[in-house]
Amino acid sequence: MDLRHSRTLLHYACAFSLFLISSLALSVVHGQTTIPIVKEIRVRDIGSGSINEEFVLSHVSTKAGFELDRFALSRDIKTILDTGFFSYAGAELEPVDDGVILVYVVEGKLKLANPVEVIGVRHFSKSKIQKLMALRKGDFIDEQLVNINLNKVKEKYFEHYYSDVNAQAKIEIVDPSNGLANVILKIDEGKRTRIKSVDIVGNKKVPTSVIRKIVKQPSRWNPFRIFWKRRYDNAEFKAAQSEIRKICIDNGLLDAVVEPLLVTGDPGSDLKLTVRLSEGDQYRIGNLALEGVSIFPEQELKKVITVKTGDVASKSAIDRSSQALRDYYGDRGYMNTGVRLVLVPDKSKQTIDVMFLLAEGQLVKIRNIRIRGNTQTRDKVIRREIVVDPGDVYNARKVRISESRLRNLGFLSEIRTHPENTAVNDVKDLVFEVAEKRSGQFMLGAGFSSIDNIMGFAEISQGNFDIANWPAFTGGGQKLKLSAEMGSKREQYNLSFVEPWFMDRQLSFGVDLYKSYRKYSSYEINKKGLALTITKPLSAFDRISFQYELEKVNEMKDTNVYVYVDVERDGSETLSFDEDDLLKSSFKVSVTRDTRDNPFVSTRGTRASLFSYASGGLLAGDVDIYGMGTRVKHYVPLWFKHVLSLLVRCEVVEAYGDGGQVPYAERLFVGGGNTIRGYDYREVGPKAYRIGDDESRYRPYGGKSLAMASAEYNIRLASKMRFAGFYDIGNVWSEPYEMDFGKLASSAGLGIRLDLPGFPVRVDYAWPLKKDDDVTNQDKWVVWIGYDY
Repeated sequence: MDLRHSRTLLHYACAFSLFLISSLALSVVHGQTTIPIVKEIRVRDIGSGSINEEFVLSHVSTKAGFELDRFALSRDIKTILDTGFFSYAGAELEPVDDGVILVYVVEGKLKLANPVEVIGVRHFSKSKIQKLMALRKGDFIDEQLVNINLNKVKEKYFEHYYSDVNAQAKIEIVDPSNGLANVILKIDEGKRTRIKSVDIVGNKKVPTSVIRKIVKQPSRWNPFRIFWKRRYDNAEFKAAQSEIRKICIDNGLLDAVVEPLLVTGDPGSDLKLTVRLSEGDQYRIGNLALEGVSIFPEQELKKVITVKTGDVASKSAIDRSSQALRDYYGDRGYMNTGVRLVLVPDKSKQTIDVMFLLAEGQLVKIRNIRIRGNTQTRDKVIRREIVVDPGDVYNARKVRISESRLRNLGFLSEIRTHPENTAVNDVKDLVFEVAEKRSGQFMLGAGFSSIDNIMGFAEISQGNFDIANWPAFTGGGQKLKLSAEMGSKREQYNLSFVEPWFMDRQLSFGVDLYKSYRKYSSYEINKKGLALTITKPLSAFDRISFQYELEKVNEMKDTNVYVYVDVERDGSETLSFDEDDLLKSSFKVSVTRDTRDNPFVSTRGTRASLFSYASGGLLAGDVDIYGMGTRVKHYVPLWFKHVLSLLVRCEVVEAYGDGGQVPYAERLFVGGGNTIRGYDYREVGPKAYRIGDDESRYRPYGGKSLAMASAEYNIRLASKMRFAGFYDIGNVWSEPYEMDFGKLASSAGLGIRLDLPGFPVRVDYAWPLKKDDDVTNQDKWVVWIGYDY
């Protein structure tokens, strides 16, 4: 541990206070207001051992013969402490004729003579405790540093359920002349106590699941609940008691009494935690009133109040109405509007009358918008996300939107706003105080999926890239990502660059360079290409994208030459998979609406997209096709925070021109993975049989029409774990716009979702319910890495 980190502001406060007292005494003695001259500088040691006076004086800037500078003296004391050799440094002033004698008072740190001596430890080894103390022979020590490290030892015992551990450290000086000391650590471990179960008594209105969450007991649906144990912690129990009381008040239980959480059982064994409460009567909202209103019509303000007469008297709901009134004024430029609540309960009627007392603020305009705290990020990168302008009436809602947009940039750790006074009372400067955080990221990992088997991935990204800022290349708000995925059946390399404000307009411009390799059962496909994308936001939730893509596709054929026939057409059509290398030049337009509450683990909202694309023709290239489709996924929040997600997806693709065909790499497939689980990857749909050595062999060849739907029910088991039940149905068909919904494949199953940051995993087991044909292979297990967008 760095010794400098062990010092606190107490050193500086003591030293500076001593200096001020000495200065004041000097002024009183001399009755003067002039700045005294430093006649002599001395050093006095108040600790054990010896110190080098010249070493101390070499770290100070104050010199004899010059006027006393209290700011320079304060810096000198800080510099002495920063050397790491002293546990205390201060200054004293001794009046003399025509000036003062400056005395630096220091206390040198001791040196550890021997390794820390540990007494009384049983659960851990002595070497483990010594490692936690992080003190080696020859280290500088003081009481503060020893106590800081001692707290780490105590915390480790707490983690292992020793809640009554008593650990004390003593510093014994063994060689005063050389400043050497030993540290003796005495530990009384006490007995190991763990909370195994929780008993909740007396709750009728407050759900048991809510109380379980407060006391950190897993849900009854959590399969790992049998292993649950938590440590005994009185501070946490008191906080839980206060939180349960708050929940009661939010349910209108104003007279609720929550007893102190009781732990029963013998020390040294598993204990039981009892939560006992008396809820009392539930109050409801009585009369609602407003006072102090003069600027806006009272009827308009009443519409802002969300609580109504007869509602449960929830304190948080009343507070939200109070905040809504402040926001109403703030959105119209009236800053500092205050709302005071007067609550009058009537026990006989079990109601509570609510009065909102308003102190209306002053109409304020914004003069300048100032940005502070950004050392790497350009001002314009922050300023372009702010939706208020100089000269506007101060709008609190727009200021909050601006703060949210800045947080969404991903490279600012803190955003604070406040108005700053100007020479005119009703004109303010709006200040955005920001703090930057690390925007670069490197990820490396490995995993397994049922499609790719063993796979690994690596990613380097910079979320605040600036292509024009050489050599730092940071501060421009651009996104740069280099990623690679490698597996036994797949390789994917991608370089992505995004300029979110192209030409200083609200246009996102992206460039993607990629190369991919995919191995299927009887063939391989290599792709490499370039994509250019421009995206324009249409509203807060909607955007439109235009993309041009140039791609070269190289399909590796079977080693043996076979002829395939379409089984759906009774062998009337011979299919060839012997395609030359193809160059595809395409243009795509897509419109997306996204109202989800979270882009990764969504609990409500919808993500819907509609797209159309065309290749070849005026765009040149070897592929003349067009396609269109839609994908809609809707999330419905249910009881107990369960979530139902519903997915519908439809697509068509077709060739145009003389004798054109849809290349194999551009056909549509379903089966396995993120489509219809329970079947082999891309197995559902049209198949071609092989004529030749073995007529029983076939291969899926995809279709030109696709339709599928899925429903999934999610139950949260823990903070990073969900349980899911699902149903999938769909198919692909040979011809565009010709969908036979009497011929669908379907499946149902169960799964686990592990929402691990940077490495989400889905494990599903599916039972095929109905096949699209008799030969479609099953694959009941699906392991998938990544989120389903």
